[in-house]
Amino acid sequence: MPLNWCFNEPWPTAANSSVISFPARPKPAYFEVQAACRPTALAARFDRLVWRTGDLFECDLHVLNDSSTQVEPGRIRIELVSGDDRQHVLTWDHDAVPTNTNLAGPRCRIQIPNWDSDHFILSMQHESYPEYDASYRLLLAYAGERPAFYQLNQ
Repeated sequence: MPLNWCFNEPWPTAANSSVISFPARPKPAYFEVQAACRPTALAARFDRLVWRTGDLFECDLHVLNDSSTQVEPGRIRIELVSGDDRQHVLTWDHDAVPTNTNLAGPRCRIQIPNWDSDHFILSMQHESYPEYDASYRLLLAYAGERPAFYQLNQ
């Protein structure tokens, strides 16, 4: 997220951390920040961000509604994704979410498959409101025997 004083640049610059360049041209990061700050979204809370194959993946689900409109009851599909492999975790039928309210949902639990990748994605898809969808890219640490060049000489 940009800091308030880094939001835009008042004059031309070669490099900076702003999300809007001079004169009032949004950079690609602007649209990512805009999406992250939308008033209604699906969200997950993790105990950690780095996982290993075989770990029990756990997270808490939420529907965030900071808007002035109620979110109607709906269905959310949760999956773990690595490459072309999609592992269904659960389907959550949530109640209505009143205005300016966050709804806590179930806790997801699934054993992480033996994926040959350095990351996986938690995908949250709302059946009725795809604009609420969210995804999180999480690190997948090496879980097997470490190669010889990683081992310390003893």
